[in-house]
Amino acid sequence: MTDLDLFHFIRFLHILFSFTLFLGLGTMMMNTLQSRRVRSPAELLPLWQSSARAGTRFATPSGILLFVFGYMAAELGGYDLFATGWLLMSLVLTLLLIGGGIFIMRRHALLVLGEIHAAISSDGSMTDSLVARLRKPIPRITGMAQMILLLLIIVLMTFKPF
Repeated sequence: MTDLDLFHFIRFLHILFSFTLFLGLGTMMMNTLQSRRVRSPAELLPLWQSSARAGTRFATPSGILLFVFGYMAAELGGYDLFATGWLLMSLVLTLLLIGGGIFIMRRHALLVLGEIHAAISSDGSMTDSLVARLRKPIPRITGMAQMILLLLIIVLMTFKPF
């Protein structure tokens, strides 16, 4: 395999993991929106379990692999990571995106699942603490910010504006 073939293969993997990252984040976002219509913890449970699986099976691993293969593609493509503006900006945005997923969204999903299980085991109705947890604005803002960051990164990677 020549260096050019390896570069295109690595770039293909980089693009592939951007799609799987979108899949994971999109699933999490759609389940969160759907959970606003649900009125019982038993109906919430499969939505949040699906969101947690999308995060652990798609979003987090894809974000990490996207970063790794992006770095490899930059090295093989001869780009200077710290001298190329669009590439450096993409790196910073990617780290923010991954950090938001790991430190905010994952923690929030685990806490919501705990509240759902507690509500189901008590009397099966929505508890005040579950409702409060679901209404927290930071995870919602973080989820939207992640999608916006991903779109900005795609624009930077496609148009290379600076």
